Amino acid sequence: MKNKIFTSFGITLLAINTLLASEPRYYNYMKEFYFLPDGTGPWETLHDGIGVNGTDVSQYNIYGQGSYFELWCDDTEFSVPHLLDTKLVGPAVPKADIAITTVDPYVGDFRRTREDKGFSYQVTMSGMVVDGSSEEGNHIRPDVVHLIHDFIDWGNSHTVDTNHKTRELKGNGSTATYNEGQLISSGYGEEKVYVRAVLDDGDGEYSNPWIGEEFPEFLVYKRETVRVFPYPYVAFIGITNGETFTYDIPQCQVTVRNAYPDSRVLMKAYMPSQQSTTEKILDQRTNGNYGSTINYTLFSPTEMNKAIDRNGTWTIEVIDYSPISPEGELRSKVTFNVDRRISVNADLHTAQ
Repeated sequence: MKNKIFTSFGITLLAINTLLASEPRYYNYMKEFYFLPDGTGPWETLHDGIGVNGTDVSQYNIYGQGSYFELWCDDTEFSVPHLLDTKLVGPAVPKADIAITTVDPYVGDFRRTREDKGFSYQVTMSGMVVDGSSEEGNHIRPDVVHLIHDFIDWGNSHTVDTNHKTRELKGNGSTATYNEGQLISSGYGEEKVYVRAVLDDGDGEYSNPWIGEEFPEFLVYKRETVRVFPYPYVAFIGITNGETFTYDIPQCQVTVRNAYPDSRVLMKAYMPSQQSTTEKILDQRTNGNYGSTINYTLFSPTEMNKAIDRNGTWTIEVIDYSPISPEGELRSKVTFNVDRRISVNADLHTAQ
């Protein structure tokens, strides 16, 4: 885009106060970086002589690549420059908004989900231009945005898979919306998934037209995070299905791994024929850590034989209640029989 946008640009700044010094200790100035209409650049010009409160006007037209301004203050006593503020000004400065949706209602620094539930995200772009076709030279295409997923192994704190998903978003107007739909994680370990929207500069590079180490990354960059937790594992040990007990019922052990944050796992016993009157909670455990899974073991109490207080068919269930399944999910179930009736057989003999 080589059309001239406007011929001047005014900027007002508030610099460091120098009223207490006999001679000005701080020197304030503005740097401007710009491209020429033929795409060459960036070039640098200096706006100096700015006082505590000052206004200056850019003498250069702002073309498709925009102009980048930096407000600097030099400490003349120690010869130390300080970068106070930056501003990118141009005809098209797109912005990205990313909304991540999961079945977990928790909203904090990140969204949460479980690997079997997945998540969806919607990216909305604004400030995009109608004609964003690529041109020769180092020009931006503010109508093309790539969505990139970075999968991070949370436990080992290193990248597992980067650029896992790349999608192209095109918009012919001022706004454009892209909905990825559900994405299932890779299925191992706890993960962080970063959803990023990055502007394409027309050459397939996820960057901006500014070249040189003094320029930051183009601010059309947006990132949101979702934590993907593994599926919980529950093992029930101590009773096999269909077993019959005529004496004490053995101790039972329930091992829970990867319990979801803010979840509750409980072990209960009941008689299927009389569940409402015989149901009893044997043990339970709550994971109150909002940020990670935990592993633990449930043991049935020594009073278990008091809880199983009558003969008949009994069932023990292990149920997992979590923010993504508040109604509860059955993790393990065993049915067994109890018959503590004593049978006595005797023979009667008479003396001859």
